[in-house]
Amino acid sequence: MADPTTDRLRRERVAEIRADPPTCCVVGCHREVGRGGKLSRRYCGVHLKWMNRHGSPYTQHLDKVERNRCMMTARVWMRQHRDDPMVKAVLNAIEQKMLNAPAVLLPFRRYIGQKPKWRASRAWSRLREAGVKPEQIVIRWIGVYLAWSRQPYQQKRYRLHQTASLVHRMQVKTWEPVKTTYFHEIEPGRWGAKPCLDYRKQMCRGRYAVRLGEQIDELLWPLKVHCKWTRELPD
Repeated sequence: MADPTTDRLRRERVAEIRADPPTCCVVGCHREVGRGGKLSRRYCGVHLKWMNRHGSPYTQHLDKVERNRCMMTARVWMRQHRDDPMVKAVLNAIEQKMLNAPAVLLPFRRYIGQKPKWRASRAWSRLREAGVKPEQIVIRWIGVYLAWSRQPYQQKRYRLHQTASLVHRMQVKTWEPVKTTYFHEIEPGRWGAKPCLDYRKQMCRGRYAVRLGEQIDELLWPLKVHCKWTRELPD
């Protein structure tokens, strides 16, 4: 039997929330937070989409010019330290991760409704089938880490999301082409449909991106702890 005091306190709390609904925790945003279902209790709908897309409700993706410059620096460092024992161990760990991934590639429609951890484990299968080399993953991880460390806003989830986004794009060779049509202007005032091939890709966002970033971070973190590459790389 329910406690009458608990029920009364619950009703008072519900009435208080309805009278003064909570607002988004982002500074300067006065929108109400989402209610029920999978909506967030901290962010409004706009900032929740921003969080799932970029990994942070405050900033977008890393600057492309800065990120590419850091990746060039990481590529030079990788060529100089390719024979280091720790670097070899990390490369072998990434290669084993891709080899131990499931051998069967499922269509993206089978990914709907699956848990983020399961979808992240399947991403390694697509990386293997796309012919991605472990060195490419290491270079992107180092480049994102360097660009992220120079940002005023440093949050681990943001770094994991940015790393997973770059690695996810390397699966493009395994995306399934789908026949579709798009409307274009044949001549001024006249529109028509043109058949084309569209590549239906699984969007890298939300908890899937975080789980994939965590798996990559777990494999590559020894590079920072043991090799101390952050001191060797120039600013």
